[in-house]
Amino acid sequence: MGEKYEIRLTERQLKLVNQALEMFFRMQTGQFRDYADLMAFKNFDYKRKGPEWDKEFDRRIQCRDEFQKALEESYRRVFRAKGYDETSPFSRNTEDMECAIDIWEAIRYKLWQDLPEPKSHWRVDSNPPFHWYKEEPLAEIRKVTDE
Repeated sequence: MGEKYEIRLTERQLKLVNQALEMFFRMQTGQFRDYADLMAFKNFDYKRKGPEWDKEFDRRIQCRDEFQKALEESYRRVFRAKGYDETSPFSRNTEDMECAIDIWEAIRYKLWQDLPEPKSHWRVDSNPPFHWYKEEPLAEIRKVTDE
């Protein structure tokens, strides 16, 4: 297993790390929706309302959908043209992807546990981490208080 490290993060930093992990493994599997959504709504002011806001929101939805479609088409065109498909070794998860999924699930579950009651138990993040990559222990996420 090797050495262990401890990182202290704010809740916002932890959420950003979790989002980066999710992008890391989803992009490698051709799941581009979250990335397209992130890019289309970068610097979007969700608090503003009104007719101009509605138009801008609709424009960004169109951008997201077109961007996602372009990413998916490029992914299929490039890799299928080289003979890769859903059954090839290329399409399987790598060890790094499975390790990232484990960390992502551990963080996601801890953030759910720390939500105030009452909280929904029907959310996917209410499920304990599955532990995909057995070569490493599951990440331990603890909430700490300032000392």
